[in-house]
Amino acid sequence: MRNAYIVLKDIADLIPSDAEEKYKTLKSEIETYILRVWFLTSPEKKCSSHFWNLSQQLFINANISNEEVEQYTWLKKMTEIYSDPSYKVEQCIHQSSRRDTYMVVKGMMELIPDDSEERFLSLKHRCSTRILGSWAHAAPEKRMYSMEFWDILESYLNDAQITPEDCNTYIWLNNMMTIYNDPEYKLNEAKNFFVST
Repeated sequence: MRNAYIVLKDIADLIPSDAEEKYKTLKSEIETYILRVWFLTSPEKKCSSHFWNLSQQLFINANISNEEVEQYTWLKKMTEIYSDPSYKVEQCIHQSSRRDTYMVVKGMMELIPDDSEERFLSLKHRCSTRILGSWAHAAPEKRMYSMEFWDILESYLNDAQITPEDCNTYIWLNNMMTIYNDPEYKLNEAKNFFVST
């Protein structure tokens, strides 16, 4: 699967500053709803069809006609990039298996110090209560195949307003986000965990 971030960033970069308003809106929506949230998105979601479905809807909303595609060279290039399944495929995202949400969240929350900022303490409390605390009551299918826990975690990370600058400031936060973004984090343990529960 192609990397949606790379493909859609290249597409957004093609839209000129003097383009019609609908194209400026399209560029702004790609940046807002896809590019800016990528940092706080789990590998599971990055490897799903989520961002492709979202981008498809953004293109539909832009109401781009075939005549416009033929009229503007940059727009034709944009549609070629979007529809080319091999575009920068060498930079694709690989994930061999689904990680165990519980192990990822537990590993992340253990890194948050008790004397950290309120937003991080709130993140720790919310994740410990809503994700780790309810894990025992979730069906195995929900634990393994549902995106619900990943969506909750992503929402809490967004609420904490974590930025790349924060990760440069706090080593523990950088380590926490490394766990979150590592598609191979404790995969072997996760497989054993699911077999034993």
